[in-house]
Amino acid sequence: MATTIANARADIESPFRTISARVRRPQPRIHDGRKRRVASAVFSIAACLAAPEAEAAKDFAPIGANGDAGFHDICPMGQYLVGLRVRSGSWVDQMSITCAPVMTNGSTAEAKSFYHGPARGGNGGSPSEKGCAADHIVDGIGLHMTAGNRQVREFVLYCDSTTGNRRHSVSVGNTAGTFPSITQKCPGGEAAIGIQGRFGKHVNAVGLICRSNPKVVVNAPSAPQQPSQGTGTSLNERIAAYAEAQLNKCVDGAGQIRPAACPRPAAGAVGDGECTHLVQAAIKAVGATPPVFSPRPYDWGRKITLAEAQRGDIVQLEAARFTKPGSTTDYWGTDTGPNGKHTAIIAARSGSTITLLEQNANNLRAVKKNTYDFSWPHTGQVIVYRAETGGRSLSRRWQDPRWRSRYGQGSSGR
Repeated sequence: MATTIANARADIESPFRTISARVRRPQPRIHDGRKRRVASAVFSIAACLAAPEAEAAKDFAPIGANGDAGFHDICPMGQYLVGLRVRSGSWVDQMSITCAPVMTNGSTAEAKSFYHGPARGGNGGSPSEKGCAADHIVDGIGLHMTAGNRQVREFVLYCDSTTGNRRHSVSVGNTAGTFPSITQKCPGGEAAIGIQGRFGKHVNAVGLICRSNPKVVVNAPSAPQQPSQGTGTSLNERIAAYAEAQLNKCVDGAGQIRPAACPRPAAGAVGDGECTHLVQAAIKAVGATPPVFSPRPYDWGRKITLAEAQRGDIVQLEAARFTKPGSTTDYWGTDTGPNGKHTAIIAARSGSTITLLEQNANNLRAVKKNTYDFSWPHTGQVIVYRAETGGRSLSRRWQDPRWRSRYGQGSSGR
């Protein structure tokens, strides 16, 4: 049975367009064979994406409830926010900042000891800790709040490289599986040095504190380095680049590239050009660990949160249908039954708007680039994976020569 990604689609010319987006207003599917009409609505998101004007310093007012007391925690002189320690259950019960100096080579990992601020909140929940990579510091946070903004449910830390333009994010707390509803981003040229807010038995409100960002200039090597074969940005980029190179082509079940769309099989049958064929071919092309297909849901690597998703990550939809708020007819997603599943590669992301590289969307068995709003309420599961190299057991299907020739696809594949 072919997976259907219905409505709310928009092809974009570049995965890096951040000034505005064109989104086709989704329409209900027509079943009587007539050609479907799609009304287009154009909206601009420039106001949401434009960087604020540079300031000498930016202190965000705490967002949330009053709590019992206030706090204003600042890193020691010359140090920057690199992580958080929390206690959490249904929400964040306690938090403390983690700070580190930036060394002359841009690293924070060479510091003898990180600074941990005072604990703010109660002792409920379980402890956990997350931080940026060794040469990254925090320059923004995303917040998920409980109903009525009474407590912080989840922190998303946005990490910026001290030596280049690399970025990533990490989540800590009760991960919501959706994009943060509140974002606080330091102005250009600044990074976080602390957090202020309010607390009682829980963490009730927080606001980011920003100051000048210590970008470090590192001497370039005499010869260009080859891309890493390991995990992370380079692996992600090669996965996305492979998929983009197949646009308007079909990746068949044997991993071969056909110049045009593959033919549609009979209703309910599995054929060439399934959604997973594209992703599997990309995984194999970059030397990443093969997927695990059984048991469901499919496993494509290390599971991350939707808030951490970036270009080259893999999205697995399981009976996930997204419906526009206030509407019953504007939707996109898979079938909502047990066979509803779809796999795609992230090409670009701007907030909750994600552009996917996908095959077999709307039964078109060719690679296309479509944009969707992941902030809409949805059924089912949205799982995001980051591909890895080594360190994971291969699925029985992949090891079986009868399945390997079909890239792990069988009657349950899409």
